[in-house]
Amino acid sequence: MRWRVKPCKRMAAGVIAGHKKKEKGYRRVLIDGRLYQLHSVVWFWVYGEWPVGQIDHVNHITDDNRIENLRLADRTQQNANRQNTRPGRLKGAYFREWGRWQSKIVVRGRKIYLGTFDTEEEAHEAYGRAAREHFGEYACLG
Repeated sequence: MRWRVKPCKRMAAGVIAGHKKKEKGYRRVLIDGRLYQLHSVVWFWVYGEWPVGQIDHVNHITDDNRIENLRLADRTQQNANRQNTRPGRLKGAYFREWGRWQSKIVVRGRKIYLGTFDTEEEAHEAYGRAAREHFGEYACLG
């Protein structure tokens, strides 16, 4: 969404609406004195109703609010689509003190242990199979 008209002295027409929130990069926009998440406004603009639940960014870019990048999701689906936060490690694989790799997945708040493995890659593959089974298109393996 871009401003059609100049909204204030500091912004020009044609500029992307809203400002980025520092922590996570989501855009927010002020409408009639109230702050809204820009992705919710885009959803409302296209579908004519406010989203029920949460909106997920398919490509993980939180300020990419094209409608083809937005989809409805519940908390479990949002968590499944999170990228790996451990640099240098494969998602779902954990090295244990006894010298083996372990894999687990959390489904609706319940931990499911997938086994122990000789390599990080094997543990990650087990996580990938389970993620695709439980989360389908929301599974993020990266």
